Amino acid sequence: MIEVPHLHTVSKEAMAISLYAKGLTTRDIASYMKMHQGVDMSQPGVSTITDKVFPLVKEWQTRPHIAFLWKEVDNPDILKQVSINPKVDRVKYVTGALLWNVDLKNWSKSAMCKFISTKVTKQVTVRSVNTVRKLNQMMSVLK
Repeated sequence: MIEVPHLHTVSKEAMAISLYAKGLTTRDIASYMKMHQGVDMSQPGVSTITDKVFPLVKEWQTRPHIAFLWKEVDNPDILKQVSINPKVDRVKYVTGALLWNVDLKNWSKSAMCKFISTKVTKQVTVRSVNTVRKLNQMMSVLK
């Protein structure tokens, strides 16, 4: 018999993080690890692992966008021209941009979808925060 090495070994920390990202509680993760992986993990032990990635999980659950404003519309009055659903949209004006954040579960209720089809958007460039981060990273290499 030929022994074939595992091509991909997942650490218990990576498995716990994956399960946490899918919405399992720390108790459920500890139970799953014991039942399906044969690994004893205490609930506080799982919490120690998941606490490290909690900020990332929260970020994955939101849709932050940045609307870069042309000089013609770059003033706080832009907020009067934008319909906002106060129950789900978090919008803030800063010089040069609107910062718009919506929880992923409320995306369909957000006024962001309507904003994209308004006249004002002809003087705005909207990008996701991930795109802005990547552009910033690319620009820093040029310095």
